[in-house]
Amino acid sequence: MPVAASIRPRSYLGAAIGFFALVIAPTLFAGIYYYTVAADRYVTEVRYSVRGGAMMPGGGGGGMLGGGGGLIFAGDSFILEDYLASAQALVDIEAHVPIRAILARDGGDRVRGYDPEAPLEDLLGYWRAAVSPRFDAVTGITTVSVSLFHPEDAQAVGAALVTELRRIVDSLSEQARTEMLDYVEREYRRAERELDDARAAIETFRRANRIISPDEEVSIGSTIIASLSGQIAERTVTLRALRERARNSPRIPVIEGEIASLEAQLRNELAQRAGEEGGGALPEQLTSFEELRSAYEIARDTFVTTLGLKQEAEAAATLGQAELVVFVPPRAADIATEPRRMLETLKAFGAAFAAWLILRILLASLATQ
Repeated sequence: MPVAASIRPRSYLGAAIGFFALVIAPTLFAGIYYYTVAADRYVTEVRYSVRGGAMMPGGGGGGMLGGGGGLIFAGDSFILEDYLASAQALVDIEAHVPIRAILARDGGDRVRGYDPEAPLEDLLGYWRAAVSPRFDAVTGITTVSVSLFHPEDAQAVGAALVTELRRIVDSLSEQARTEMLDYVEREYRRAERELDDARAAIETFRRANRIISPDEEVSIGSTIIASLSGQIAERTVTLRALRERARNSPRIPVIEGEIASLEAQLRNELAQRAGEEGGGALPEQLTSFEELRSAYEIARDTFVTTLGLKQEAEAAATLGQAELVVFVPPRAADIATEPRRMLETLKAFGAAFAAWLILRILLASLATQ
Protein backbone atom coordinates (compact mmCIF):
# COMPACT_ATOMS: atom_id res chain seq x y z
CA MET A 1 0.00 0.00 0.00
CA PRO A 2 2.69 2.58 0.78
CA VAL A 3 4.31 1.86 -2.61
CA ALA A 4 1.02 2.31 -4.46
CA ALA A 5 0.29 5.47 -2.55
CA SER A 6 3.66 6.91 -3.50
CA ILE A 7 3.27 6.00 -7.21
CA ARG A 8 -0.16 7.60 -7.54
CA PRO A 9 0.94 11.19 -6.68
CA ARG A 10 3.87 10.81 -9.07
CA SER A 11 1.46 9.71 -11.81
CA TYR A 12 -0.79 12.69 -11.21
CA LEU A 13 2.18 15.01 -11.10
CA GLY A 14 3.52 13.65 -14.39
CA ALA A 15 0.12 14.04 -16.03
CA ALA A 16 -0.13 17.62 -14.79
CA ILE A 17 3.33 18.46 -16.05
CA GLY A 18 2.58 16.87 -19.41
CA PHE A 19 -0.74 18.75 -19.67
CA PHE A 20 0.98 22.03 -18.89
CA ALA A 21 3.84 21.38 -21.31
CA LEU A 22 1.72 20.09 -24.18
CA VAL A 23 -1.50 22.11 -23.76
CA ILE A 24 -1.25 25.12 -21.48
CA ALA A 25 2.17 26.34 -22.63
CA PRO A 26 1.43 26.19 -26.41
CA THR A 27 -1.91 27.87 -25.82
CA LEU A 28 -0.24 30.63 -23.81
CA PHE A 29 2.39 31.12 -26.49
CA ALA A 30 -0.31 31.30 -29.16
CA GLY A 31 -2.34 33.78 -27.11
CA ILE A 32 0.70 35.95 -26.43
CA TYR A 33 1.59 35.94 -30.12
CA TYR A 34 -1.88 36.75 -31.44
CA TYR A 35 -2.67 39.40 -28.81
CA THR A 36 0.71 41.13 -28.51
CA VAL A 37 2.81 40.37 -31.60
CA ALA A 38 0.53 39.57 -34.55
CA ALA A 39 -0.24 42.73 -36.52
CA ASP A 40 -3.65 43.58 -37.90
CA ARG A 41 -4.28 42.48 -41.46
CA TYR A 42 -6.77 44.00 -43.87
CA VAL A 43 -8.66 41.71 -46.23
CA THR A 44 -9.76 42.70 -49.72
CA GLU A 45 -12.16 40.33 -51.49
CA VAL A 46 -12.55 39.85 -55.22
CA ARG A 47 -15.40 37.73 -56.57
CA TYR A 48 -15.51 36.71 -60.20
CA SER A 49 -16.85 34.08 -62.55
CA VAL A 50 -15.95 32.85 -66.01
CA ARG A 51 -18.83 33.27 -68.44
CA GLY A 52 -19.29 32.56 -72.11
CA GLY A 53 -16.90 30.32 -73.99
CA ALA A 54 -16.05 29.36 -77.57
CA MET A 55 -18.38 26.39 -77.76
CA MET A 56 -20.31 24.79 -80.57
CA PRO A 57 -24.03 25.61 -80.43
CA GLY A 58 -26.75 23.12 -81.04
CA GLY A 59 -26.95 19.41 -80.57
CA GLY A 60 -24.79 16.67 -82.07
CA GLY A 61 -21.88 18.65 -83.41
CA GLY A 62 -21.96 20.96 -80.41
CA GLY A 63 -21.68 18.08 -78.01
CA MET A 64 -18.73 16.71 -79.92
CA LEU A 65 -16.74 19.93 -80.03
CA GLY A 66 -18.01 22.03 -77.17
CA GLY A 67 -19.05 19.66 -74.42
CA GLY A 68 -20.90 20.93 -71.37
CA GLY A 69 -20.67 24.63 -70.66
CA GLY A 70 -20.58 24.16 -66.90
CA LEU A 71 -17.64 21.79 -67.11
CA ILE A 72 -15.69 24.20 -69.28
CA PHE A 73 -16.36 27.13 -66.91
CA ALA A 74 -15.37 25.02 -63.89
CA GLY A 75 -12.21 23.91 -65.68
CA ASP A 76 -11.25 27.53 -66.40
CA SER A 77 -11.94 28.48 -62.77
CA PHE A 78 -9.73 25.66 -61.49
CA ILE A 79 -6.99 26.78 -63.87
CA LEU A 80 -7.20 30.31 -62.47
CA GLU A 81 -7.18 28.97 -58.91
CA ASP A 82 -4.01 26.99 -59.58
CA TYR A 83 -2.48 30.01 -61.28
CA LEU A 84 -3.04 32.19 -58.20
CA ALA A 85 -0.95 29.79 -56.10
CA SER A 86 1.89 29.59 -58.63
CA ALA A 87 5.19 31.41 -58.89
CA GLN A 88 4.13 32.71 -62.30
CA ALA A 89 1.38 34.72 -60.62
CA LEU A 90 4.02 36.39 -58.47
CA VAL A 91 6.11 37.26 -61.51
CA ASP A 92 3.09 38.66 -63.37
CA ILE A 93 1.79 40.63 -60.37
CA GLU A 94 5.24 42.12 -59.79
CA ALA A 95 4.88 43.86 -63.16
CA HIS A 96 1.96 45.87 -61.73
CA VAL A 97 2.78 46.38 -58.04
CA PRO A 98 5.97 46.13 -55.92
CA ILE A 99 4.92 42.85 -54.36
CA ARG A 100 8.23 42.27 -52.55
CA ALA A 101 8.03 45.64 -50.84
CA ILE A 102 4.37 45.05 -49.99
CA LEU A 103 5.05 41.70 -48.32
CA ALA A 104 8.02 43.21 -46.48
CA ARG A 105 5.72 45.67 -44.72
CA ASP A 106 5.15 43.41 -41.75
CA GLY A 107 3.39 45.94 -39.52
CA GLY A 108 5.65 44.86 -36.68
CA ASP A 109 4.80 41.16 -37.08
CA ARG A 110 8.21 39.53 -37.44
CA VAL A 111 6.69 36.07 -37.75
CA ARG A 112 4.87 36.94 -40.97
CA GLY A 113 7.48 39.41 -42.13
CA TYR A 114 9.37 38.84 -45.36
CA ASP A 115 12.88 39.70 -46.42
CA PRO A 116 12.61 41.42 -49.84
CA GLU A 117 16.07 40.13 -50.74
CA ALA A 118 15.05 36.49 -50.26
CA PRO A 119 14.64 34.22 -53.33
CA LEU A 120 11.38 33.72 -55.15
CA GLU A 121 10.82 30.30 -53.57
CA ASP A 122 10.69 31.86 -50.10
CA LEU A 123 8.40 34.61 -51.33
CA LEU A 124 5.98 32.01 -52.70
CA GLY A 125 5.11 30.77 -49.20
CA TYR A 126 4.24 34.28 -48.01
CA TRP A 127 2.26 34.87 -51.19
CA ARG A 128 0.14 31.77 -50.66
CA ALA A 129 -0.53 32.87 -47.08
CA ALA A 130 -1.63 36.30 -48.29
CA VAL A 131 -3.81 35.22 -51.25
CA SER A 132 -6.54 32.63 -50.70
CA PRO A 133 -8.85 31.59 -53.60
CA ARG A 134 -12.06 29.59 -53.03
CA PHE A 135 -14.19 28.21 -55.86
CA ASP A 136 -17.89 27.45 -55.38
CA ALA A 137 -18.78 24.62 -57.75
CA VAL A 138 -22.53 25.26 -57.29
CA THR A 139 -22.59 28.93 -58.29
CA GLY A 140 -19.40 28.94 -60.36
CA ILE A 141 -18.14 31.99 -58.43
CA THR A 142 -14.57 32.23 -57.18
CA THR A 143 -13.75 34.36 -54.14
CA VAL A 144 -10.16 35.57 -53.76
CA SER A 145 -9.15 37.02 -50.39
CA VAL A 146 -6.04 39.20 -50.23
CA SER A 147 -4.81 39.62 -46.64
CA LEU A 148 -2.08 42.24 -46.07
CA PHE A 149 -0.99 44.66 -43.35
CA HIS A 150 -2.17 47.78 -45.20
CA PRO A 151 -5.61 48.17 -46.85
CA GLU A 152 -4.19 50.08 -49.82
CA ASP A 153 -1.72 47.27 -50.51
CA ALA A 154 -4.48 44.65 -50.41
CA GLN A 155 -6.59 46.69 -52.82
CA ALA A 156 -3.66 47.24 -55.21
CA VAL A 157 -2.80 43.54 -55.26
CA GLY A 158 -6.48 42.67 -55.81
CA ALA A 159 -6.70 45.05 -58.76
CA ALA A 160 -3.51 43.59 -60.25
CA LEU A 161 -4.94 40.10 -59.84
CA VAL A 162 -8.09 41.09 -61.73
CA THR A 163 -5.97 42.45 -64.57
CA GLU A 164 -3.88 39.29 -64.83
CA LEU A 165 -6.85 36.94 -64.47
CA ARG A 166 -8.68 38.75 -67.24
CA ARG A 167 -5.59 38.45 -69.45
CA ILE A 168 -5.37 34.72 -68.78
CA VAL A 169 -9.08 34.16 -69.51
CA ASP A 170 -8.76 36.07 -72.77
CA SER A 171 -5.68 34.02 -73.67
CA LEU A 172 -7.40 30.72 -72.85
CA SER A 173 -10.48 31.75 -74.79
CA GLU A 174 -8.44 32.75 -77.83
CA GLN A 175 -6.47 29.50 -77.65
CA ALA A 176 -9.67 27.42 -77.42
CA ARG A 177 -11.19 29.42 -80.28
CA THR A 178 -8.13 28.92 -82.48
CA GLU A 179 -7.91 25.20 -81.72
CA MET A 180 -11.62 24.70 -82.42
CA LEU A 181 -11.49 26.57 -85.72
CA ASP A 182 -8.32 24.73 -86.77
CA TYR A 183 -9.90 21.37 -85.95
CA VAL A 184 -13.10 22.14 -87.84
CA GLU A 185 -11.12 23.52 -90.78
CA ARG A 186 -9.00 20.34 -90.94
CA GLU A 187 -12.10 18.15 -90.83
CA TYR A 188 -13.73 20.26 -93.53
CA ARG A 189 -10.69 20.02 -95.81
CA ARG A 190 -10.43 16.28 -95.23
CA ALA A 191 -14.13 15.79 -96.08
CA GLU A 192 -13.70 17.96 -99.16
CA ARG A 193 -10.74 15.87 -100.36
CA GLU A 194 -12.63 12.63 -99.78
CA LEU A 195 -15.60 13.97 -101.75
CA ASP A 196 -13.34 15.03 -104.62
CA ASP A 197 -11.62 11.62 -104.60
CA ALA A 198 -14.97 9.80 -104.65
CA ARG A 199 -16.22 11.97 -107.51
CA ALA A 200 -12.98 11.42 -109.45
CA ALA A 201 -13.21 7.64 -108.92
CA ILE A 202 -16.69 7.58 -110.46
CA GLU A 203 -15.51 9.68 -113.39
CA THR A 204 -12.55 7.34 -113.95
CA PHE A 205 -14.89 4.34 -113.86
CA ARG A 206 -17.19 5.90 -116.46
CA ARG A 207 -14.34 6.69 -118.81
CA ALA A 208 -12.73 3.28 -118.42
CA ASN A 209 -15.99 1.42 -119.08
CA ARG A 210 -17.47 3.98 -121.51
CA ILE A 211 -20.78 4.10 -119.69
CA ILE A 212 -22.54 6.77 -117.69
CA SER A 213 -24.32 4.46 -115.27
CA PRO A 214 -24.46 0.66 -115.17
CA ASP A 215 -28.02 0.95 -113.88
CA GLU A 216 -29.07 2.73 -117.04
CA GLU A 217 -27.07 0.26 -119.12
CA VAL A 218 -28.91 -2.63 -117.49
CA SER A 219 -32.25 -0.94 -118.07
CA ILE A 220 -31.46 -0.12 -121.70
CA GLY A 221 -29.99 -3.58 -122.31
CA SER A 222 -33.05 -5.27 -120.84
CA THR A 223 -35.30 -3.19 -123.06
CA ILE A 224 -33.25 -4.06 -126.17
CA ILE A 225 -33.15 -7.77 -125.31
CA ALA A 226 -36.88 -7.82 -124.66
CA SER A 227 -37.54 -6.03 -127.96
CA LEU A 228 -35.27 -8.40 -129.93
CA SER A 229 -36.81 -11.44 -128.28
CA GLY A 230 -40.27 -10.17 -129.11
CA GLN A 231 -39.38 -9.55 -132.74
CA ILE A 232 -37.80 -13.00 -133.04
CA ALA A 233 -40.87 -14.63 -131.52
CA GLU A 234 -43.19 -12.68 -133.82
CA ARG A 235 -41.25 -13.61 -136.94
CA THR A 236 -40.92 -17.23 -135.81
CA VAL A 237 -44.70 -17.48 -135.55
CA THR A 238 -45.09 -15.89 -138.99
CA LEU A 239 -42.48 -18.29 -140.44
CA ARG A 240 -44.28 -21.33 -139.05
CA ALA A 241 -47.58 -20.14 -140.46
CA LEU A 242 -46.06 -19.61 -143.90
CA ARG A 243 -44.41 -23.04 -143.89
CA GLU A 244 -47.71 -24.66 -143.07
CA ARG A 245 -49.80 -22.74 -145.59
CA ALA A 246 -47.38 -21.70 -148.34
CA ARG A 247 -44.16 -23.62 -148.31
CA ASN A 248 -42.99 -22.04 -151.55
CA SER A 249 -43.67 -18.48 -150.43
CA PRO A 250 -40.87 -16.06 -151.35
CA ARG A 251 -41.26 -14.39 -147.94
CA ILE A 252 -39.89 -17.43 -146.11
CA PRO A 253 -36.20 -16.74 -146.95
CA VAL A 254 -36.69 -13.08 -146.09
CA ILE A 255 -38.19 -13.89 -142.69
CA GLU A 256 -35.51 -16.48 -142.02
CA GLY A 257 -32.86 -13.85 -142.78
CA GLU A 258 -34.57 -11.39 -140.45
CA ILE A 259 -34.72 -14.02 -137.68
CA ALA A 260 -31.04 -14.83 -138.17
CA SER A 261 -30.15 -11.15 -138.04
CA LEU A 262 -32.25 -10.60 -134.90
CA GLU A 263 -30.75 -13.65 -133.22
CA ALA A 264 -27.25 -12.35 -134.02
CA GLN A 265 -28.14 -9.01 -132.46
CA LEU A 266 -29.59 -10.79 -129.42
CA ARG A 267 -26.45 -12.88 -128.99
CA ASN A 268 -24.34 -9.74 -129.25
CA GLU A 269 -26.42 -7.99 -126.58
CA LEU A 270 -26.24 -11.01 -124.29
CA ALA A 271 -22.49 -11.24 -124.85
CA GLN A 272 -22.10 -7.58 -123.94
CA ARG A 273 -24.16 -8.09 -120.80
CA ALA A 274 -21.95 -11.06 -119.86
CA GLY A 275 -18.71 -9.23 -120.73
CA GLU A 276 -17.57 -11.60 -123.43
CA GLU A 277 -16.65 -8.82 -125.85
CA GLY A 278 -14.41 -6.54 -123.78
CA GLY A 279 -15.13 -4.01 -121.08
CA GLY A 280 -15.74 -6.52 -118.31
CA ALA A 281 -18.96 -8.23 -117.31
CA LEU A 282 -21.85 -5.86 -116.63
CA PRO A 283 -22.66 -7.49 -113.24
CA GLU A 284 -19.08 -6.85 -112.14
CA GLN A 285 -19.31 -3.29 -113.42
CA LEU A 286 -22.57 -2.84 -111.56
CA THR A 287 -21.02 -4.13 -108.32
CA SER A 288 -18.00 -1.87 -108.68
CA PHE A 289 -20.19 1.12 -109.48
CA GLU A 290 -22.38 0.48 -106.43
CA GLU A 291 -19.28 0.49 -104.23
CA LEU A 292 -18.09 3.74 -105.76
CA ARG A 293 -21.52 5.31 -105.47
CA SER A 294 -21.82 4.28 -101.80
CA ALA A 295 -18.41 5.79 -101.07
CA TYR A 296 -19.48 8.97 -102.86
CA GLU A 297 -22.72 9.25 -100.89
CA ILE A 298 -20.87 8.76 -97.58
CA ALA A 299 -18.29 11.37 -98.56
CA ARG A 300 -21.05 13.77 -99.64
CA ASP A 301 -22.98 13.37 -96.36
CA THR A 302 -19.78 13.81 -94.34
CA PHE A 303 -18.94 16.94 -96.29
CA VAL A 304 -22.38 18.43 -95.72
CA THR A 305 -22.20 17.67 -91.98
CA THR A 306 -18.70 19.09 -91.68
CA LEU A 307 -19.69 22.21 -93.59
CA GLY A 308 -22.52 22.77 -91.10
CA LEU A 309 -20.13 22.29 -88.18
CA LYS A 310 -17.70 24.74 -89.74
CA GLN A 311 -20.39 27.39 -90.06
CA GLU A 312 -21.54 26.81 -86.47
CA ALA A 313 -17.96 26.97 -85.21
CA GLU A 314 -17.34 30.28 -86.95
CA ALA A 315 -20.52 31.73 -85.45
CA ALA A 316 -19.67 30.38 -81.98
CA ALA A 317 -16.13 31.73 -82.18
CA THR A 318 -17.51 35.18 -82.90
CA LEU A 319 -20.33 35.23 -80.34
CA GLY A 320 -19.11 32.84 -77.63
CA GLN A 321 -15.86 34.32 -76.33
CA ALA A 322 -15.22 33.55 -72.66
CA GLU A 323 -14.78 36.50 -70.33
CA LEU A 324 -13.99 37.21 -66.70
CA VAL A 325 -17.00 38.77 -64.99
CA VAL A 326 -16.04 40.52 -61.73
CA PHE A 327 -19.04 40.70 -59.38
CA VAL A 328 -17.19 42.21 -56.42
CA PRO A 329 -14.28 44.48 -57.41
CA PRO A 330 -11.39 45.00 -54.99
CA ARG A 331 -11.81 47.78 -52.43
CA ALA A 332 -9.77 48.93 -49.46
CA ALA A 333 -11.05 47.51 -46.18
CA ASP A 334 -12.09 50.01 -43.49
CA ILE A 335 -11.17 47.80 -40.53
CA ALA A 336 -8.81 44.91 -39.94
CA THR A 337 -10.53 41.52 -39.83
CA GLU A 338 -7.48 39.33 -39.34
CA PRO A 339 -6.06 37.69 -37.38
CA ARG A 340 -9.08 36.35 -35.50
CA ARG A 341 -7.24 36.24 -32.23
CA MET A 342 -9.72 34.35 -30.08
CA LEU A 343 -10.44 31.81 -32.81
CA GLU A 344 -6.76 31.23 -33.57
CA THR A 345 -5.99 30.81 -29.86
CA LEU A 346 -8.82 28.29 -29.50
CA LYS A 347 -7.50 26.42 -32.53
CA ALA A 348 -4.08 26.22 -30.91
CA PHE A 349 -5.66 24.94 -27.68
CA GLY A 350 -7.72 22.34 -29.55
CA ALA A 351 -4.73 21.04 -31.49
CA ALA A 352 -2.55 20.89 -28.36
CA PHE A 353 -5.26 19.19 -26.32
CA ALA A 354 -5.84 16.59 -29.06
CA ALA A 355 -2.10 15.85 -29.20
CA TRP A 356 -1.92 15.53 -25.41
CA LEU A 357 -4.96 13.24 -25.31
CA ILE A 358 -3.56 10.96 -28.01
CA LEU A 359 -0.25 10.77 -26.15
CA ARG A 360 -2.04 9.86 -22.90
CA ILE A 361 -3.96 7.09 -24.64
CA LEU A 362 -0.77 5.67 -26.15
CA LEU A 363 1.03 5.76 -22.80
CA ALA A 364 -1.89 4.09 -21.05
CA SER A 365 -1.98 1.40 -23.72
CA LEU A 366 1.74 0.74 -23.30
CA ALA A 367 1.38 0.61 -19.52
CA THR A 368 -1.32 -2.06 -19.67
CA GLN A 369 0.84 -4.20 -21.93
